[in-house]
Amino acid sequence: MVSENKEARMFDKLKSLPAMKRALVLKNSHVGGHKFAGNCIIHVPHGSGIWYGRVTAHEVPAIVEQTIIEGMILPSLLRGGADIVQYARQSLYHW
Repeated sequence: MVSENKEARMFDKLKSLPAMKRALVLKNSHVGGHKFAGNCIIHVPHGSGIWYGRVTAHEVPAIVEQTIIEGMILPSLLRGGADIVQYARQSLYHW
């Protein structure tokens, strides 16, 4: 019951955001690494995805600003991706 209410509130908040400013942040129990080598997986609607490894709380602002907002990949954290090479981009690091 509690998780259903929490999920409903989350979806209500997402629906109230402007269409271009939506993000869904989920916590997963395990995708690799450990508590000292966090992972961050970002999937965007057009199908690209970026996997970062060895992420700490210190890197989160850079990930949000540079990757999510500006669309730049952080090479030092990059562990993999899906459809990150696109012909219209200047390089692998522009997605």
